[in-house]
Amino acid sequence: CLVGACICVLVSLVYSFSCDIWFDEAFSLAMVKHSYAEIIAFTASDVHPPLYYMILKFFTDGVHMFFQEASSVFVAKIVSLIPHMILLTIAAGKIRKEWGNYIAGVFALSVVGMPALLIYSIEIRMYSWGLLFVTSAYLGANDIIRKNRKTDWVQFVLLSLSAAYTHYFACLAVSVSYIMLFLWFLVNDRKRIKAWFAATIATVAGYLPWLLIFLRQAQT
Repeated sequence: CLVGACICVLVSLVYSFSCDIWFDEAFSLAMVKHSYAEIIAFTASDVHPPLYYMILKFFTDGVHMFFQEASSVFVAKIVSLIPHMILLTIAAGKIRKEWGNYIAGVFALSVVGMPALLIYSIEIRMYSWGLLFVTSAYLGANDIIRKNRKTDWVQFVLLSLSAAYTHYFACLAVSVSYIMLFLWFLVNDRKRIKAWFAATIATVAGYLPWLLIFLRQAQT
């Protein structure tokens, strides 16, 4: 599985050198030419939250500070590959430590080798970052159940907000994690429901500025 995962990453890296892009990717590249404030304003008029475009701008601007002639397409595709590399690191560390080599290997191969993910890993869009935030938030929810540290709650809220500000389907996915966490507490440990409510309120408060924009976008 690990060898297969490495091969898949290598394939994605090779295809990162391709200059082929489609309309949505061109839109992403156009967005990063604007300021962060303008990105927020433009995405408010579009159909996606702004976090991915801000991440993309941060990395592309950073690379171009040192390598001005670097291809924007190549850099942007590598930015989409970064979440998969982070997930492989999580597989080799956290997943292997808590669930063993077999689960870690299957996880590693899945997050880089499934056909759709081979495409998303170099597509200049927000899908790979949504995958990273949703997966990491879920692992944070699992840590809450098993360890219940304050840092686990903070991690869960911040990663959930990151997912929600990346893509609306990612927001829906982490909402399911909140529901499942509540149901687990309801059945197994009702004393912790207060902490769940506090985390939920913090998450809603953190997303409230964009929630109003989302409602307007949904109407449109």
